[in-house]
Amino acid sequence: MAMVMPMTLVIFFSVVARNKFIGSTLALILIGVSVYKDFFHSEWILFLDACSLVIGMYIVDTLNLDDNGMD
Repeated sequence: MAMVMPMTLVIFFSVVARNKFIGSTLALILIGVSVYKDFFHSEWILFLDACSLVIGMYIVDTLNLDDNGMD
């Protein structure tokens, strides 16, 4: 779950907002709130979330999912 959910959130928010930086920021805020609420019990989960965020940014950048078609 820690490897799939942040990546999916980055992709979803990037497609909806049409900006990969806004999408990754929104996903990072959601993860930050869950860390603040103490839903994470291990540092490995935080590491997997960080890796998943990077993979999500790579997928959005590679597939140009944030392209709005106006170029």
